Amino acid sequence: MKLLILTDFSESSINALHYAAALYKDMPVAFDVMHVFQGRSSQLMGDGYNEKWLNQNAQDAEAELQFLIHEVSSSSHPESTFRSLFREGNLIDMINEVVRDSKMDLVVLGTKKSSELRNFFWGNHSVKVIRNLHRCPVLAVPQNYTFKTLDRVLFSTNYKREFKKQEFSILMQLISLHKPEIIVGKLSEDNFMSDKQKEHKEDLQLIFKDVDHKTEKINWDTSEIITINKSALEKGCSMICLINHHMNFLENLLEEHVALNASVYSDLPVLILPDLDH
Repeated sequence: MKLLILTDFSESSINALHYAAALYKDMPVAFDVMHVFQGRSSQLMGDGYNEKWLNQNAQDAEAELQFLIHEVSSSSHPESTFRSLFREGNLIDMINEVVRDSKMDLVVLGTKKSSELRNFFWGNHSVKVIRNLHRCPVLAVPQNYTFKTLDRVLFSTNYKREFKKQEFSILMQLISLHKPEIIVGKLSEDNFMSDKQKEHKEDLQLIFKDVDHKTEKINWDTSEIITINKSALEKGCSMICLINHHMNFLENLLEEHVALNASVYSDLPVLILPDLDH
């Protein structure tokens, strides 16, 4: 099991590291904790100056990261390993490179909840990662959320797309590890389901056939993510799970991108599964 933990040494990223270690404390995991330097100190100075600046920043970050790793490793599985990674360049490029080259199973990042609801956020790092990371699951952990036993998970869907068993691999591993109840929440303003939706529901039932689960209708509130978040809290869930559906340009204009909004507005950790059709 390989996890890539993103850190900028903020409170939210440190909390995400602690959460991931607690979530996987009962199994051996290879943790790669990565810090990305985005841009050199000066475009006007020579390469020698910039290299010195980068090396100094890497040394400072290395010292801080080793301290964090020491704290976390003491409470982790005894066979788990921790490695610090430092990259200089574009954040998304570096993440995609490490995920591809190291065949990461999961990317973990911290989020800071926003007080304002909008559909599009271009400056938030977690949103950028989720928007641009299509083949690897992402776990977004809210800054103030402390680990709780994974007893119940809300998987939200409207059954409008086909499900692939491979998309659920990381969730199935967590189910095997923690034995939570899965609540499949159908988010809908009515009870009507098309023939395609019914087929997709049957496919999902097959995927969850050996899992403790139940299906419930979730009544619509002011927005999709507010509805999901509120329902998950009311049902005593300790995680929300969504699929990162690829949206075309028109859909981006007309529909709420729930996976992106969930990473910013959820009170609970959000496991975002990849859309393997993309």
